[in-house]
Amino acid sequence: MGARTTRYAPDSAEAGRSRVWCSGLCMTGPDYRGTLLTFLLALAIFSAEVAVSFPFLLTNHSIVAVPLLVLLAVSFAVTVWSAYLCSTTDPGIVPRSATLPPSIIAFPNVRERSVIYRGRQIILRFCDTCRVWRPPRSSHCATCNNCVRRFDHHCPWLGNDIGLRNYRSYFTFVVFATLSAAVAITTSVLTVHWTTAHFRAEYPTESYAASIRRSLGFKATSVNLVIILLCFLALLFTGGLTGFHLYLMSNNITTAERFKKRARNSAHPHDDYRGLRAIFFLQCTRRPASALTEGFIGPAYPEEDEYLRLIDAQVEEEKALLDVPVPSIPIAPPRVVSLPVSRI
Repeated sequence: MGARTTRYAPDSAEAGRSRVWCSGLCMTGPDYRGTLLTFLLALAIFSAEVAVSFPFLLTNHSIVAVPLLVLLAVSFAVTVWSAYLCSTTDPGIVPRSATLPPSIIAFPNVRERSVIYRGRQIILRFCDTCRVWRPPRSSHCATCNNCVRRFDHHCPWLGNDIGLRNYRSYFTFVVFATLSAAVAITTSVLTVHWTTAHFRAEYPTESYAASIRRSLGFKATSVNLVIILLCFLALLFTGGLTGFHLYLMSNNITTAERFKKRARNSAHPHDDYRGLRAIFFLQCTRRPASALTEGFIGPAYPEEDEYLRLIDAQVEEEKALLDVPVPSIPIAPPRVVSLPVSRI
């Protein structure tokens, strides 16, 4: 994931809806309030679990409680940190252009071009809002009003686009959120079970149903049941996302490509990556620099300059063809053929 060591330029996102905070230390999407709600909800569940379940478990079942507490604390810390990085990092925004490129000025009706790069056919589309040729696999987010490299989706829970530069922290977030929810459910279930067993031992003459009723009347049990319900819903959601994104990474496609069914319609430089190689490429290779940081000296993405050079060369060839005069072909006069007059 990695911490940031550079600052975003204060006006780097003024054309879109993304917001720069703390003198350029972080950047969020426009719906940052949803991010705060996500953090507060996670903190409330974690605090309730620690305050309600672990005092009882540490007193009566410390052998089980200590590993659970350590695992929950570590998974929750990684969840919060990865969520913070994902929600406050430039996802890979393509800087806007103040003017139209020469290729559009020359041919204003051409909004899609195909170029050959490294032996592959690359399809590039022009964004009228940002006035740039979008790199392969990029898309314009309607929520943030920005073009994002390797756009996956816009996450309302983290208030930011998920793209080339923050996909790694996003996947870390969903994995450890799944783990945190599973540990919290396990802890609460064990607490309810052992609380019921405690009442069962204290009142041996009562039936098991009576012990359950006593346990349900205990405030800590009610809190644990709420935690189980909330964490179960979170587990279904984040667990499903974990499996879905493992499938996407192993096939080297994005959420946007999966649902728009455009994954095979446009090649990209790493189109041959599949399986573990694709997962390693996404999760373990060095994250490219942001083009929105102060003092940025590009190119951060050298292949994009090559795409533009290929487009310019293509446009020059087309203009040259239009400038070539069409040679006039002499037309022979019609041949007069005398037909014999029929005799009647």
